[in-house]
Amino acid sequence: MITLSIIVVFVFGIFFFSQFAYAEVFIPEKEYVGYFDSDGVYTVVGAIRNWEPYPVIPTISITILDGDEIIKRDFPYVNIMPSKDLPFKFKFPEVKTDNPILNEAEIDFIVGINEATGLEVIYDNTLVVHDDGHVTGRVINTSEKTISDVKLLAVIHGKGNVVLDVGQNAVPITNLGPGEIAEFAMYPDSSVSSQVLYYSCFAPADDTIIPVSTTRNDERFFFRYDSGAWYAYAEFNDKGTELSMRMQNSYPIETYANFEFPVSSLDEKFDVTLNGEQVDFLQSIDEMGNWHVAYTVKPYSNGVLKINGFSENYEFDNTVIPLWVKDRAAAWSSGMIDEKSFINGVDFLIEEDFINTESDNELKIPKWFKNSAGWWSQGLITDEEFTQSLEFLIQNQIFH
Repeated sequence: MITLSIIVVFVFGIFFFSQFAYAEVFIPEKEYVGYFDSDGVYTVVGAIRNWEPYPVIPTISITILDGDEIIKRDFPYVNIMPSKDLPFKFKFPEVKTDNPILNEAEIDFIVGINEATGLEVIYDNTLVVHDDGHVTGRVINTSEKTISDVKLLAVIHGKGNVVLDVGQNAVPITNLGPGEIAEFAMYPDSSVSSQVLYYSCFAPADDTIIPVSTTRNDERFFFRYDSGAWYAYAEFNDKGTELSMRMQNSYPIETYANFEFPVSSLDEKFDVTLNGEQVDFLQSIDEMGNWHVAYTVKPYSNGVLKINGFSENYEFDNTVIPLWVKDRAAAWSSGMIDEKSFINGVDFLIEEDFINTESDNELKIPKWFKNSAGWWSQGLITDEEFTQSLEFLIQNQIFH
C-alpha cells in the first residue's frame, strides 16, 4: 500500500508540474476544498505551491458565501522554499449555513528567507497508512544544525485524488540534531478518516508560532501560541484579567499547547479551565521576560478555554514591538530577506499605531537605514528610539 501511495504521489506531482509550470505562487484547483469537520466547524484545506526561484511568505485570502453573508479572512502564512508545496488548514466557525460556497483563494506574497529547514520524510517501509486513516513515519535532519519545534504538514487524499484534509504531527519535533531521526504520527479529522487512501506534500513549516492580537482594556494586546490544536476568537473580559478562546483538538491522541504572553506583573498567577473544568498546566517565564502557559491537550477535546489571572493594572505600551518584527529587521540588515519583506513589518507598525504618521506614500527605504535596523535587532538601540527614527523619516518623506 505504501509503495503504491508513493508512486501515486510522484505521478500526481509530475501532472501538476506539467500543467502549471508557468505559474508562480498558487493553489492547485484540486488541492483546495472546504468541509465540515467532526465538530461541525467549516474547515478549508489546501496546499500552496511556490514556483518562484526564491522563497516566499504568502498571505492567503479566503472568501466564503454563507447564505446572504460574505465571510472574508486573510491568513499570513509561513516561509515556503522554491519548488516546494506547503499545506494549510483554517477553521471558520462563523459559517452557519449547511451549503456554503468556497470561492477561489487569492494569494499575495513577499520574498521570504532563503533557509531550508533540512527536515525530510524518509520514504521507506516505515511510512505506513493505517486502517483508521492515520499515518506514521520517520523524518531525518539532513542539515548541519539542530532543528527545534518544527511542524510537519501533509495533504490527505481519498479515491480519485480527492483532497480530504490536511494533517500535522500530533507531537512536536524538538531538538533534532544533525543526522538524527524522529518518528511522527498524523491523524485526519474523524469525519473523513474512513475515506483516507494516501498522504502527499509532506513539508515542514519553519514557523510554528502563531501571532495573535486582540483587544484588552480598549487597546491592542499581542500574544503568541504554538499548538497541535486549533484556537480562535481570543477576547478579554471587561477587566482585562481573563482571556477566553475557542479551542478544538480533532485527533484521538494527546497533543500540546504553549501560550506566550507579555508580562504585566511578576505577581500574575494564572488559572486555566476548559469548559469550566480545571486544566493542569505549567507557568514559567523565559529569558526575554515573557510568560509561558503550557498544558497537554486531551484527545477529541473542544470548547472554551479560559486563562485567568492577568493583571488589572495592564497598560498598553506602544514601544513594545512584537518579536517577529525585530527578527525581520535582523534578517533584512544581514541580507537574508529583501526590502519588501522588511517594509511589511514597518507597515504592521504603522497599522497597529506603533508609529504615528499621516503619510500615505508608498514606503521605500534608503540603503543606509539597514545599519539602524541591525543595531535595533541587536539591542543596541531601544524600540522607542527605532520607532521615533522611523516616524521622523516617514514624516519628512525620507521614506517615500
